[in-house]
Amino acid sequence: MPASASPAAPQTPVAEVAVGTGEDSGQALRRALDAAAFLATPLTGHVALAVASGVDAEVVAGLRSIAEHAGAARVDVVAAAATDLAEIDAGPLGHVAVARTWHDADVRIVVAHLRTHARWLYLGALTTALVPAHAPRRLPVAVPVACRAMVEALPVAFAVTDAWQAQDRSGRRDTRTVLAGRDPFALDWLTGEKMDLDPALSPVVREGLLRWDRVRLLRRGNLTPFDPWRNVTPLQAVLADVTGREEPLWTTR
Repeated sequence: MPASASPAAPQTPVAEVAVGTGEDSGQALRRALDAAAFLATPLTGHVALAVASGVDAEVVAGLRSIAEHAGAARVDVVAAAATDLAEIDAGPLGHVAVARTWHDADVRIVVAHLRTHARWLYLGALTTALVPAHAPRRLPVAVPVACRAMVEALPVAFAVTDAWQAQDRSGRRDTRTVLAGRDPFALDWLTGEKMDLDPALSPVVREGLLRWDRVRLLRRGNLTPFDPWRNVTPLQAVLADVTGREEPLWTTR
């Protein structure tokens, strides 16, 4: 799957990614973090969490608590509608205003909520990198390019995907699973595998693949695909792309 071809790539040639399960979402989170060596991440200073809509509150609380006990001086959840903003140059995305708490953080962590998507096949860690951005009415580039530009401009130190109560085409799925890893691109690849889907079919993941090439995954935990699970089909995604059909711009909110 996804070694790094570009100096700007946010990931390393080898990435640890993990699947955690348990009796509750907090336990699943801890198991995923342990397997993905989360505490090897220096957590001194200011830690910011960009949290997608739908994430289990216990996952956010558990991550905050673990970070604080590991030495973080301060842990903030980045508000999607933040008014205290800083401007960055996000390459192809141009100059973008982002939440200052995200801009100034010593450690940035994205916390995604897994759900299928009509146009991008599924939403995960890379799309959650858009949460701290002040959304313009229209993007100057496609959403996959915007996601890639954001993680290059403001690198993410760690990523978590809450799939405890994920969303497929049929509705809510209690997968009782949380995924974690240091590289959001690698984590999204593992997420696609758990959905029994070729991750490269996702335009968002494919943009990362084209930009950063492949990395070798060290997968830990239960790697069996979710069952039952119903994906958006690649044909449906192509038709949605042709017709321009998609959810509101910042689909992670």
